[in-house]
Amino acid sequence: MTQSSTVTERLDIGGLKSALARLDTFVLVVDENARIVFVNRGGPGGSPDEVQGTSALDHLAPEHHHLFADAFARARETSSEQQYRVTSYGAEYEVRVVPMLTEGTFNGATLLATEVSPAAPALEPSPVSARTASLDAVIAAASDIMFRFDRRGIFLEVRASNLDELFVPADKIVGASVHDLMPAEIAEQCMQHVEAVLETGLPQIWAYQLPIGGGLKDYEARFAAIGKDQVVAIIRNTTELKRIAAEYATTGRLAAVGSLVAGVSHEINNPLTYVLFDIDYVVRALSAAMPESSPMAETGRVLIEHLERAKSGAERVARVVRDLQAFAPADPNDRRPVDCRVLLDGAIKMVAHQIRMRGQLSKDYQGAPIVRGHAGRLGQAFLSVLINAIEALPADTEGQNLIDVRARVDADNQVVIEIRDTGGGVDPAIADHVFEPFTTSKPAGAGAGLGLWLTHSVVVQHGGEVAIESSSEGTTVRITLPGTGSASALPAVLRDAAD
Repeated sequence: MTQSSTVTERLDIGGLKSALARLDTFVLVVDENARIVFVNRGGPGGSPDEVQGTSALDHLAPEHHHLFADAFARARETSSEQQYRVTSYGAEYEVRVVPMLTEGTFNGATLLATEVSPAAPALEPSPVSARTASLDAVIAAASDIMFRFDRRGIFLEVRASNLDELFVPADKIVGASVHDLMPAEIAEQCMQHVEAVLETGLPQIWAYQLPIGGGLKDYEARFAAIGKDQVVAIIRNTTELKRIAAEYATTGRLAAVGSLVAGVSHEINNPLTYVLFDIDYVVRALSAAMPESSPMAETGRVLIEHLERAKSGAERVARVVRDLQAFAPADPNDRRPVDCRVLLDGAIKMVAHQIRMRGQLSKDYQGAPIVRGHAGRLGQAFLSVLINAIEALPADTEGQNLIDVRARVDADNQVVIEIRDTGGGVDPAIADHVFEPFTTSKPAGAGAGLGLWLTHSVVVQHGGEVAIESSSEGTTVRITLPGTGSASALPAVLRDAAD
């Protein structure tokens, strides 16, 4: 039996270990080689069980190594208690090194560290406590997290105003290692920044992501050195800031596209007007020059048929341009009565070819679904939902695929738009995030993941709501908007278009 095991057995007698664990005094028992046999509570180096068998010097501050080594050597030589004092983290401690003897033979020592810092006068907090209170206040106001750890990556302190932001419970962080608590790749990157800040003395900034609460959250860490062996890191959750930045960037891109559409539409409309006018002129001229009684009547009829086809194509271009103009930038204060049937039909026309290639379309409009808003933005929202519905349809079952478009006014005078597809449903992995920008289950490059985010943004701006019902048999997107109550709110030309 070794001397170390003898010491451990003695500590087990009568529940002595349990009693020592409740002491305010820090108790460290080492063998004749200064290796830890027992410690009454965990510290930066790990739990009591984890540090057994390691050198006591590994768990003491470097500036205290010589004090302990000298006291330990004198205790071995004189078989008498040795004492010294140290300051650690702003507190003063009295350290006693008591030799342990077996039949006069030195077989280890017990280190007892007791805080002897003078108590601060009531109502007159010390500069240290005042700074601590200030730090707590700053962290609470900024909603940041503060970690302090040593060059080995052992957490020494944690402060957080919102404990939900911590990746593990606070009581499990201090004394643990970065490598124990973080994913391996993140822990390695963290330690690289710790080493850099200690080596250069310059602050380091690091952006990273952590899987928390079922999703990835973005964080920014700022590192600064405390002396030569410790680092403080201020952590800020930047998830919401990045989302807002992405939303603004996307809005800017959409606005640019809208401006481009407005410019292109104008450039197309001008020459198109001349084309349509000249076709009509030539048709009238041919009809007059080649009447039915003329020998050239048959030739004239053939030419007129070709011109009529050309006119039909030009008119189709004009309709496409008119539909595109709905997506041009609108005055945010210009809200007018809009018939959702007209907007839905316009959106359907723009994707009619894709619908025919993938399946069938059914429509059911009931009542007068009139809302007050921006025709262009609402049309863009409906188009985004239609495109999603088309892309959800399987390519190998086109004979069974269906897109069902419905519009009605409910009992509360709310306009309800429903667009249903018979696709495979929304991927459960993204079901809770479908209204967030850049959320998509498509392969990289196949889609930006902005369609439903755009729809949701537009509908909410109009005081409405968007809901999704999805299963393996298909998906229904339901848009609810405040109604105006009557088609009489529409200009006469729009009432005619709706009819």
